[in-house]
Amino acid sequence: MKKIIKILIGLLVLIAIIMGVLTYFLKPSDRLKNDERLWNVSDNVDIDSYNKKVFRNASIDKGKLVSEIKIDNYNFKKLLKYGMSHNGNAELQEASYRLKDDRILVSYPLKIWIWESQVDLESSLTNAGNDLVFTVESAKLGKIKMSKKMISRVMLKLKESGYGNMKIIDNRIYIKLNVPNINIRKASVVSDNLKLQVFLSKDNIINIQKEIIDTLVQ
Repeated sequence: MKKIIKILIGLLVLIAIIMGVLTYFLKPSDRLKNDERLWNVSDNVDIDSYNKKVFRNASIDKGKLVSEIKIDNYNFKKLLKYGMSHNGNAELQEASYRLKDDRILVSYPLKIWIWESQVDLESSLTNAGNDLVFTVESAKLGKIKMSKKMISRVMLKLKESGYGNMKIIDNRIYIKLNVPNINIRKASVVSDNLKLQVFLSKDNIINIQKEIIDTLVQ
């Protein structure tokens, strides 16, 4: 009987140690705060102000009007919220997004059984037409660095769940940026800022001018 009790006590101690180790490694070093989540950000984007910035910084290149827009962290979140709101991406608004150096840092809350954990992604940014393309470069689950295989599994589960019109291919997430009349030539992150190089066709210019005039006379 004593031997059985000792074995049971040993098993309980072992389970307690395993639970403690899991708790330590699944707890993120920098936990996501509620006020950092994207759903707390306004999606009220003033498209006219971006149109005016385009004209202000414009030049002619190969017969097209080209320009560059620099967007800070605050306005990047607003644009992202605007895009997700119009594409039905409610789940992804649980996460936080910020620009850091030449990367985008994403923190997404994740519950694993009894543990409140978190996935932290580091991604680079490019574009495919007017789609912003987030390429996941590295990821952590709590304090555990995820392998490329683990990242692929997470992306596959995300793809199977389906989030509005968001598209996932391998380790890339495509989110359409709904900015009428502006075509994106290049998207990148530089020194905590999102840089968009854009171009406009003749029809785009006419439409933007009409929108600005309509705004002024309202």
